[in-house]
Amino acid sequence: MTGDAALQLMMAYEKGQLDNITSIVLRVARPTRRIPILINQWDDTEAIVFLTIIHNFDTTIAGVIKGIWSRILRRTLGSQNCIPCFRPLVLRLGLLGYHWPFRTGIFFTTYHHDIVAQAANVLQSIVEWNNMQKSNLHCDVLLLPALSTEPVAKAIYNAGFFPMPLPPTHLLDLRPHHGKTWNEYMKTLKRTNRRPYLQQFLNKGGIIEEVHDLSNVEVSTMICRQWENIARFRQEKHEPPTLVRPSVQFIAAIGHVMTESYRSAIFLRFNNEVIASSVIFKFPNKLLTTDIHGLTHEKARPMKAYFVMLQWVIKEALDKKYDFVDFGPTTPEPKIDLGCIQIPMEAGGYCGNPIIAFGIKKCGGLVDTVHMKKNPSQQATHEHKRFKTQTSSLTTSTQQLVASDLTHQITSNDSYVAQVNE
Repeated sequence: MTGDAALQLMMAYEKGQLDNITSIVLRVARPTRRIPILINQWDDTEAIVFLTIIHNFDTTIAGVIKGIWSRILRRTLGSQNCIPCFRPLVLRLGLLGYHWPFRTGIFFTTYHHDIVAQAANVLQSIVEWNNMQKSNLHCDVLLLPALSTEPVAKAIYNAGFFPMPLPPTHLLDLRPHHGKTWNEYMKTLKRTNRRPYLQQFLNKGGIIEEVHDLSNVEVSTMICRQWENIARFRQEKHEPPTLVRPSVQFIAAIGHVMTESYRSAIFLRFNNEVIASSVIFKFPNKLLTTDIHGLTHEKARPMKAYFVMLQWVIKEALDKKYDFVDFGPTTPEPKIDLGCIQIPMEAGGYCGNPIIAFGIKKCGGLVDTVHMKKNPSQQATHEHKRFKTQTSSLTTSTQQLVASDLTHQITSNDSYVAQVNE
């Protein structure tokens, strides 16, 4: 994720009025390590951190404990307890990153010879900042999502965080395929995986529309409506809900705040009716992600709409010469068939309450892996090892963030300091 797009996405979250969500930008400074930015102007910023605070997160519906025990816990210790002041399993969760796309929100602004040590110091500063907050901002649990190739993932233990399992994301490396057309790329796949869903959809009269005006109320409303279909489907299958629910205001904020080249939405139409949608985040020439998917299942399934969207996104990335496409952790089979490999996601958790921390660690071993039905083969594991060094280039670009506008005067000392960006 490049600096300019990442900063604009932070602003979209702040202006998006998401229910039960507070977004905060922290500036982590080290006063003894200042660098010149302009004549007679210095900056001591080490990192910019985006924190998504999820209020009232009910751990009893998180998918780890299911069935009758989940309902009992929800009514006694969770959100359905009739005594609001006694809901110990309803926590305030601090996500050190974005929910869409599900990526870390820690961006280093200076080069350090020991990037892992620097990452550990930044994480410890965030913990110290959190401990000083009043009850309305203090997070019971901090959650850090990161690719296994990122420096912050390697600093989890050193910073006093404990590991938490997450399903792997599915990344497609298109650098070897720059200059190829969609048909040429399809020929590089196994013969059994060359299913022409995209062309079949178009031949049947389907329409794929890319829309850039996300601030339009009709567009944002349709995106949320399609997403609600997915949420309802997950609920019917007793799958855990998502951490955050998109809103019309949030989609519109993306349209207002982010540059047009950084975002868009696609709609699949059949018989003049929208049957699927997705929001596309674009980090120019590097990374393209798809998020906030929505489907009208009874109409989308016969048309293979989900597979059509996957193929359209790859075709778009090839045409625009993107390096990577990140399809996220769900539904691995079709993504692996299209050339993706599984890249492990490593999460770090921090909780000052030892009882809650113990429970999280124990339940973490039972984490719901409903979407991990297809185990990667040994060849995929080998590909990940070869790919590990290459994907690190996704994180190095974040060091280009300009922090001059975030400079504050603070008392000089020899430690890292975390401050809220006003």
